[in-house]
Amino acid sequence: MRDLRGWKKGEIGWQDLTRTLLLYGPPGTGKSWIARAMGNSAGFSVVTGTFGEWQAAGHLGDMLREMRRTFRDARTKAPSVGNCNHPDLIDPAVLRAGRFDMKVALPLPDADTLFGIFRHCLPDWREADLRDLATRAVGCSAADVDAAIRQTQTMARGQKRDMTLDDLHQIFRLTHDADIDRRVALHECGHAIACAPLRLGPVRRIFLGRDGGGGTVFDAHAKHGLLSDMQDRLVQLLAGRAAERLILGDVSAGAGGSADSDLAMATAIASGIQMQYGLGGHGPVWTADPKTLLALDPDVLFRVRRELEAAEKRAVRIPSVHRNLLEEMAEALMASRDMDRAEVQNWLARMRNAAPDEDRDARPAPQPQ
Repeated sequence: MRDLRGWKKGEIGWQDLTRTLLLYGPPGTGKSWIARAMGNSAGFSVVTGTFGEWQAAGHLGDMLREMRRTFRDARTKAPSVGNCNHPDLIDPAVLRAGRFDMKVALPLPDADTLFGIFRHCLPDWREADLRDLATRAVGCSAADVDAAIRQTQTMARGQKRDMTLDDLHQIFRLTHDADIDRRVALHECGHAIACAPLRLGPVRRIFLGRDGGGGTVFDAHAKHGLLSDMQDRLVQLLAGRAAERLILGDVSAGAGGSADSDLAMATAIASGIQMQYGLGGHGPVWTADPKTLLALDPDVLFRVRRELEAAEKRAVRIPSVHRNLLEEMAEALMASRDMDRAEVQNWLARMRNAAPDEDRDARPAPQPQ
């Protein structure tokens, strides 16, 4: 924003600016609010376009007309800003450097951020109560919390009384099964523990969500795109399942399901190795539609499955070596429901005495071409 204000004053050349930005993340994390704040701060327009608005215009021709109008408005009012919920649905050619130079993720807020939201909305309440509410609200967006507080205040006003802590406890109540929480905690800690020996990058956050799921966020180190790099990422993606199997004796369906699940991402990488990156048994061949080929060609399915099974065998080795750490870390996560980077690193520091290459000799041999 400082650079843009400097450009408007003639102090900075347009070519010297980082002038393309993509804000992305789940709904309700503040992307639109930040976009409006940026526009107001720098004194330029904010142009909003949503699929719902475009589709409401009518049939396909009307929708395309409205889409073109939105982008025409953005060009006319440039500089302008926009944001999205699903960057994975954008054509990679649009996202490359030179078109979007800066990409900023806005994830769901952690417990500390949620505490800040509660403290802003309820400044006279006790800190201990607000932190308890923040722990209960992990997995909610800022918009969810704001809406819940306003809804509860409206209900209390209708009963001619003040909103109470019990009122919010009813909204942010935790009704999870302890056994399910333990399974999810083991799963997420398995992902986190795998990052260190594989040198994938520092873990930034682990959390248990309100919907019975969870998440592990790490800052991925830049890699060369070697076959070994992709195989290491497969191990990390499957380490959650491995942790469940190691401690509980079986695995749940929690690693699969949606298109952004562990198994979906692992299958996409393994399919890419075979059919798009020229690193598998089919040699230097690129395929435009690996999903269809995976479904129709038994040989491709066999090779992809073998890649995933080899990664899963490697994934079991890491939590096996650090079993005590895995179980203790999962118990701590169940209690707090959210670990920030400092807390995670304190736990993972216990792995420093382990050999850094303890998993490297378990990599599968290259497949014959």
